[in-house]
Amino acid sequence: LVTGGAGSIGQTLVKRSLQLGAEAVLVADNSEFGIFQLSQYIDEKDHDRLKVRIVDVADRRQITRVVTEFRPDIIFHAAALKHVPLLEENWDSAIQTNIFGTLVCAEVAAKCGVAQFVLISSDKAVDPTSVLGMTKRAAEQIVSALHGAPAGEPGGRGSATKFIAVRFGNVFGSNGSVATIFQAQIEAGGPVTITDRRMTRYFMTVAEAVDLVIMSATDAASRHSGDDYAVYMLDMGKPVPILEVAETMIRMSGKSPYKDIAIRFTGIRPGEKLHETLHGEDEELVELGISKIFGLSTDVVEWSDVQIALTALQQSAKNQDKAAALAVLAGLDRAKKARGSIHQGAIPKTAGQAS
Repeated sequence: LVTGGAGSIGQTLVKRSLQLGAEAVLVADNSEFGIFQLSQYIDEKDHDRLKVRIVDVADRRQITRVVTEFRPDIIFHAAALKHVPLLEENWDSAIQTNIFGTLVCAEVAAKCGVAQFVLISSDKAVDPTSVLGMTKRAAEQIVSALHGAPAGEPGGRGSATKFIAVRFGNVFGSNGSVATIFQAQIEAGGPVTITDRRMTRYFMTVAEAVDLVIMSATDAASRHSGDDYAVYMLDMGKPVPILEVAETMIRMSGKSPYKDIAIRFTGIRPGEKLHETLHGEDEELVELGISKIFGLSTDVVEWSDVQIALTALQQSAKNQDKAAALAVLAGLDRAKKARGSIHQGAIPKTAGQAS
């Protein structure tokens, strides 16, 4: 099952799963047009193995019905709202989809005995400064807490479900990605707009990111408790200056930057960072012997703390109190943590980005 399967990463996950011989793939998405586009993207010979359901991932009744009916072996949870400035204004929708949507899908997975739940995460979850980053951070914390929950809790030792998150940066060609925006601006004759000439981002193709997500899930499935990881991180190489991306794309179109196509700097937007990072200071990268994939050994918020925070968060959202909601999320990030076992083979934090 792929939630958000009509999105850019979701579509590629669906297509790749079918290519790898999945008996069937179910897409759960709330975009009717996106699902229509997906049907055009998937090879006709694979249509009989593709099932679609229009659902809201935060609707427990809908998700329970879908999972009970389909009985998936694995859930790739790619459904998310992800536009940084837009979510600063629509913070309640971000909380509902990115946090409670993750909670609902994860708890239903555990209740229905799904073998594996894989959250598609983001580098914006590291030291978050935006609503998007804080909601993706909370989603990671939900998955990490369920991964290490005690017996009797969803995802605990009594559960059949293995929970992991896979974290990576920007992907070329995804909906709303900077490359897609630049391409449209270049085709329109410019100007190409950049918020700040100093800004950098990590980039990877959608196809490579999806293959590495699937490889991470395969690795996690083979591990036993005590030698496993709640969060995986993809090595994105070195960060790339956004200005360099714009100039290169203009040249590739046969035009000259600044001469044929203007570049305009608009100023950094609410919630944005100049530079993203792929892991925090409290996270140790662990080599797994798999190219471009690392495990993260880190402190994990207790599931009981997560539950308390989510109850308070739900009330803040109901009251339309943004400040209170963000304070709850910040408090969860600072919550007293139980140090997980430190795995052998930890390497310096910069090694995953050295190439």
